[in-house]
Order: sequence, then C-alpha cells, then structure tokens
Amino acid sequence: MTPQRLNYSTFRNDPEIPEGLSIRASRLKWPWMFWFALKVLGLYHHKSVVIQRKCFCCQVCSINDEISGGRVNGHQLHLDYLNLAYESDSLDIYSHNDLNVSSSLQNGDEPYCAVCETLWWNGSRLPVRYTEEDIGARLWTHRGSGVLSMGLMAVSLSFIMFDLSTFLPKLFAKPDEVLHLSLIMTLFLMLSCHIMLCLCSIFRSYFATFLPVLGWATALNARFLVKRGQILDLHLKGLPGMPFFCLCLLCPLACMSYRLVIFVVISDCQISVYKISQSLFGLLYFESWGLFVYILYLVRVSFQRQFNLLLCYINEFEGDLKRCRGTLCEVLADFKCYKELCSLHTVLLLPLYVYSIVANVTLNYLISESCLTKFPKSLNVQEHIMILSWSEISVAFVLYTFALGGFRVEYIWENFYENLLYLRSGNNSKFWEELLCGWKDLMKVSNAVKTSMIGSVIAIYLAFDFHDQSLAFLTNSCNSTSVTNSTCF
Repeated sequence: MTPQRLNYSTFRNDPEIPEGLSIRASRLKWPWMFWFALKVLGLYHHKSVVIQRKCFCCQVCSINDEISGGRVNGHQLHLDYLNLAYESDSLDIYSHNDLNVSSSLQNGDEPYCAVCETLWWNGSRLPVRYTEEDIGARLWTHRGSGVLSMGLMAVSLSFIMFDLSTFLPKLFAKPDEVLHLSLIMTLFLMLSCHIMLCLCSIFRSYFATFLPVLGWATALNARFLVKRGQILDLHLKGLPGMPFFCLCLLCPLACMSYRLVIFVVISDCQISVYKISQSLFGLLYFESWGLFVYILYLVRVSFQRQFNLLLCYINEFEGDLKRCRGTLCEVLADFKCYKELCSLHTVLLLPLYVYSIVANVTLNYLISESCLTKFPKSLNVQEHIMILSWSEISVAFVLYTFALGGFRVEYIWENFYENLLYLRSGNNSKFWEELLCGWKDLMKVSNAVKTSMIGSVIAIYLAFDFHDQSLAFLTNSCNSTSVTNSTCF
C-alpha cells in the first residue's frame, strides 16, 4: 500500500490547520534541567537561542539577493553552513514572542521551501515553530549571556590554575613524586577538558569567520542544542534517559563526597578551609563534567531519532531528489559537526583513562611490596584512596562510553546508510544513485580511535616506567611521613 503523502504546503494557506500540524507550538515549556545544564556549562553564546531557520540553498539565495541589491560586498561573505545556520545574529527574528510569525507563515507571506520546513521537525516529523517564550528559554537568556558565559569559563579555569599552583611546585622535578603528580594531573585534565571545549565554542561564536578550524565547536552552541531538543519533544516527554541523567549527577556527587570524607574525617590531616574548598570545587567540576556527558548523550539520541524520521521521509517522497537530498544534506552537516566533537573528546580522554588505569595498577604493585601494610592506620587510608581512585575511573569510563554508545558515534550514520540500501528500490534507480552518491566521502570514518590507541600505548609505557616512588601521599602526609618503595620504618 502506497503511503499517503502529506503536503505541508497545503496547510500554509488553510485557515483551519489540522490538529497536530500547527506551525505554532503550544506553550508547553521544556524541562528547566535542560536550560540549567546549558547555563552551568556556559553555553549561552548569543542573546537569543531560537532564530530563523533556512536551508543552505535558501541562505545562499538570500545572500545573492543582497549582492545584487548592493547591500553586501564580496569581501563580506563567509559562506559556511554552520556559521550561517547557528553562529550568525542576523537571523534572530524568532527570538522574541512574535505573535505574527504564525499568521505570516499561514498566509504564505514567506516563500515556501520543503527543506526549510524540515528544520522545524518535532518528534512526529511535523514542522512546528516556537519562540523562546514558548519553550521557557526567555528566563535563561539575556543580552549579557555571552559575557556571563565567558566569565564563568574564566573563573573555572582560574580556580583550576590556582589549585595546580598549590601542589605543582612541590611535586615538579622530583623523581620520587612522578606517580603522585601524574595521578593528580590526569584527574585535573579530565575535569578541565570539557571546560576547554565549551570555551572553544564561545570563541567560535565570537570569531566564527576567523576560526573555521573550530567548526566542531558549533555542536556546543545553544542554538544547535535547542534544535536537537525539538526532535526529542522535550515539552511532552521530558529529558530522555532520566536514569542516566541521575547517574551523571549522583555518581560524581558520591565520588567527591567520599573524597571529602577521606581527607577530612578518615585521615589525620586537620580540617582546613583549603581542604574543604578543594573538595567542593572538585565536586562542582565533576558535576559539570557529568552534565556535559549527558548533553552528548542527548544529542546522540536526537540524531538516532532524526535519522529514523529521515528514513521514513525519504521513503515517502521517493523520487523527489531535490527535497530528499536537501533534507539529508542538512541533517548530515549537523551530524558531522557532532561527530567531530565526539572524536576530539575521545582523542583527549581515552589516553587519560588508560594512563589512569595503568598508573593505579602500578601503584597497587608498589604498595603490595612496600611496608605500608605493617601499619593499620596507613593501610586504612591507602585502601580508601585506592577505592576512590578506581571509583572515579570507573564512573568516568562507564558514563562516557554509555553516552556515546561506544567510542565511535559513526555507527549511527552507518546504520542509517545500510537501511537506505535496504530501502532502495529498482523503480527509481536514478533517484537512488544520485541520492547516495558522495556521502561516503563526506562522512568518512575519523582516525580518532586509532589516534587514541596510539596515545594509550604511550600512556601504558609511561605508567609502567616508574622506579622508586614516594607513597607518603597515601599515609599521614600532613605529618610529613615519608614512605618509599625501598625504605621501611
């Protein structure tokens, strides 16, 4: 049975739009936790997060009209899809509660484009427009959002640098403290990695025309994430994977609370403002990392659902090459941006995970042949610290791999491409040949996993290449107790 085709253009001039095909969203606000996560990560780069959406062809046509009208010169052009779609502030007509938006669209005042309509898809594949007021973003965005985001990132990095300055001079250039220093640095690098990525996204928004190499950072743009949230129907179904969201918040909280108990209660160190503040800031950084990981998960789920919708869409409009290829191009451009972000993050984090695991195994080996086990108090402290280290590694590794569904998100595109091949029919061979042509080169598999494996091999060598190391940081370090692998009490 041939599926019934829905011609959305017929609803544009129809005063009675059928239920479910309204081009103006009802005011069902999105979960506040979504906006809170973006605020914590400093991802409000613009004064508005809901803007006008046009496909790349319509964008180029608009620019061509401006050139012919003498309103723009050639040296002012920067024809980059991601920049035009998300970074530019010239298309923010939907940023305010404009009640004339729906009426103008219904009356056909704007030229109709089938591809542009797909940019407003919801979870039912219907083009639904909304404003910041409709989805509840107005309370979280303002004209100073960009400055506030930059300030938040600067403060976060400042605290990290300050904390490093408290112990780095004491451990640097000391051969017997290499293991201690490396274990601390891996934790700091993991907690600061996502902050640097978010900071790159802010730089990308401010200097898009000068930093095309940061195109992957657009995947952390609030406008990009709002578009992802629409596919998930956040106003109806809430955040996807709520158990995973809770784990992203509770697991870091448990680890950092345990750290606070060890260094404040269990050890012999006196309670100090620095110790408490260090644990609290560690908790904040670990929690923000958990929110960042959940954002990666949310985007992955949205692409999986959108590719399923796109598969049905291509099946419905088989033969309409301009419509299908244009829609597929828009989705793949967004997915490629997200894929590059995940690849970069994997390259940075996977060697750190491997190094942490091997370094902790090495530490266990050193402890087993040292004389620490002869002293109950020392054994008690070092056992808790080892449990804490393995807990932090396990939490970071499990949450991140679950968020991406592995270490390669390319499998989403590969599954979609295979389904397209299964869907391909012999009746429109020319259509399918032109539709499928060229995508393999565009979505080629990245070398992120290979690069990560090389870094992991180097990390394994470095983590095992330790000699006599001081284990004082596992005992009563506040009393200057020195315990080495070769010296016993």
